[in-house]
Amino acid sequence: MAWRGAAVLVAAVASVAFVAPASAAGPDTADGVEVFSGDVFEIVGSTLRNPTAETDPSARLFSNSGV
Repeated sequence: MAWRGAAVLVAAVASVAFVAPASAAGPDTADGVEVFSGDVFEIVGSTLRNPTAETDPSARLFSNSGV
């Protein structure tokens, strides 16, 4: 009689071990990416300005998230 309880316990553990967890899905990807030209800045003097055609190609660029 005790072996039946052990068999049920083993069957329950085995069935749970083969179930994929809910988090097994791949990562959620972005719906879209949009680039704004006004999001890039260079330091001119003491201010941040958008780069122009005259901007040196080796100039350091920054985003609006911080300098």
